[in-house]
Amino acid sequence: MRTELSSKDLYLQKLFPTNDPILLKIANKLKQDNKWGINIGGHELSILKFLIESFQVTSILEVGTLYAYSTYGMASYLPKTGRITSLEKNSDHFSKASQLICGSPHQNKINLINDDAKTYLQKCEEQFDFIFIDANKGGYLDYLELSLGLLRPGGLVLGDNTFLFGLVYGESGHIKMSDKNIEIMKTFNEKYIDHPDYTVTIIPTKEGMTLIKKN
Repeated sequence: MRTELSSKDLYLQKLFPTNDPILLKIANKLKQDNKWGINIGGHELSILKFLIESFQVTSILEVGTLYAYSTYGMASYLPKTGRITSLEKNSDHFSKASQLICGSPHQNKINLINDDAKTYLQKCEEQFDFIFIDANKGGYLDYLELSLGLLRPGGLVLGDNTFLFGLVYGESGHIKMSDKNIEIMKTFNEKYIDHPDYTVTIIPTKEGMTLIKKN
């Protein structure tokens, strides 16, 4: 969950407001269910938009749907023929996401799948332009390793929350994580930095976004 907004957060919120009626509906439901803040915010959506449009992305795989806030945002940035497949293990989240995007202008671009991410990634035979990971933090390294095989050359993997609320660089976070999960996220951030087949950077948002390009 997000902590109290800083002056920088408020400034970015003003620059990148959420005006889309479907996103506002999803946001209201997240707030009603006390889940607002687990999802990405308007500034992070602007980063996704920048990447999707700059790299001419037409196919997206999302690991972690929640209520489809980022799912729908990304779908709206895709061309008419674009497609996004979003994986959600939690049946309640999957059901609410399905209801919230039902009848929406970009519903035809979205394929929601109620399945365990690792199970799906292991059997998937498609290739994608862009893979967005925002799910169970302890599974990040597994999701990454399985995702890289599904990524086309020139494609991108983006992992959210990769600062792990400050824990990866030694801050005392407001959310407790196991030492194992902290090491998993450190490995996620560091493993491919010097690898000849990948180009890596970290976008220093409040919660961190690690971007990996397949060369």
